[in-house]
Amino acid sequence: MIRFLSLGSGSKGNAVFVYDETALFLVDMGLGKERLLHGLERMGKAIGDIDGVFFTHNHSDHTAGVPFLPVSLKRYSLWGTVPFEHEVLSSYRPFAIKGWNVTPIRTSHDAPWSTGYVFEKGGERLSYLTDSGIIPAKSLVYMKNSDIFFIECNHDVELLKESGRPESLIARIRSEKGHLSNEQCRDYLARLVGPSTREICLAHLSEECNDPYLALAVVKEGLADKGIDMSKIEVKAASQWEEVEG
Repeated sequence: MIRFLSLGSGSKGNAVFVYDETALFLVDMGLGKERLLHGLERMGKAIGDIDGVFFTHNHSDHTAGVPFLPVSLKRYSLWGTVPFEHEVLSSYRPFAIKGWNVTPIRTSHDAPWSTGYVFEKGGERLSYLTDSGIIPAKSLVYMKNSDIFFIECNHDVELLKESGRPESLIARIRSEKGHLSNEQCRDYLARLVGPSTREICLAHLSEECNDPYLALAVVKEGLADKGIDMSKIEVKAASQWEEVEG
């Protein structure tokens, strides 16, 4: 069964394990070594057990911890995505590794060739998408009816407007190259959730312009209002400072 362990998700650092009993992958490494090691210890694993690291884009909250990774550890991303050596993948082209298929899907963010990933194994699928102002139509096709969605739910629009942040920053966050709001996340999920969906993890929540309880309410109640049976779907929020597993 596909599982995940989020070590931290937010503007201060991101790193998430995606795994099953046969393989262990890391998505992004924007945290310190201690948090990486703690997550590995929780799973009874060591750094050498990581089968590959998949990077989404070059912003420091997704790459700052790269120096803590062994140089022998394989790194994967799209061409031009990150400024260090990596195996080059192609958008929407599945990549086979350890009996899994990993498909890079494009996101819409102010970083070169930003991407998300769809992890597939044994008929199950986990869609990982954060740091995106919209979700491109082609990416939606690959994400539909995933068993698990690890998806951005960055901000509440009113809290963002009242945050005191510069208008230019607010405009960037709300743009098509910025970040998904709670309502945008809900509306995309209404199009994506299907019979196979068992879990949704809301990710990359702003500490200043969102609240986990608010985000969860918007998504859970909003999906139910759209006629989606939520009785068999677990919805949780990833944390910037605490590990969250699914």
